[in-house]
Amino acid sequence: MVEERLLLAVVCRNPEVGTVKTRLIPALGEEGARALYRAFLQDLGARFAGQPYDLLWAYTPEGGPPPPFLVPGSRVAQEGPDLGHRLLHIFRQAQSSGYGRVVVTSSDVPHLSREVVEAAFAALASQDVVLAPSEDGGYHLVGMRGPHDIFTMVPMSTPSVFADTCRVVADRALRHEVLAADFDVDLPEDLPRLACRLAEDPALRQSHTARALPFWLSAVTLPSE
Repeated sequence: MVEERLLLAVVCRNPEVGTVKTRLIPALGEEGARALYRAFLQDLGARFAGQPYDLLWAYTPEGGPPPPFLVPGSRVAQEGPDLGHRLLHIFRQAQSSGYGRVVVTSSDVPHLSREVVEAAFAALASQDVVLAPSEDGGYHLVGMRGPHDIFTMVPMSTPSVFADTCRVVADRALRHEVLAADFDVDLPEDLPRLACRLAEDPALRQSHTARALPFWLSAVTLPSE
């Protein structure tokens, strides 16, 4: 029996000054926002390379791909007029390349664990769709068996993206599982929460992201051992 191929795709941008994490610029400045996002990519690459699934970086065409020394794995430019069509294209391309289970995640969750990704792949052994909601009303992870279009009819970047997507999934009678919710790092008020998450997890305390946080955030009191 041929072993089923698994793919983890990370949606990302090239970490150029002034083009990434723009909503963090008022708090961090352009260079600080770029440095933090660069650290996000470094940590995700280090965490998910060399696992029992292939790693793909689906980058926005503007600015080109992220540098190879930041992100081990293959790279492909996103295609489509908007995010919904681009996500659907990733799944279609993955299926045409022979992948059976495909998980796509945002690069705005540098604290995403291997355990969550493994749970998503495990769910897809029996489900058509798996989703991990974000606390802002969207989702930061979506996985599927097959390229079902659950994207192009849903207005993206709204507080109801997750709920609207769940309705589409239900309307199409797709078997699905919802994983635990988590937060994206998008706004200045997300930074103290990120610092606390990194401080609480011994595996993340020495991460690139922890080192890239400004001193007024990285000086979080660590829990006692």
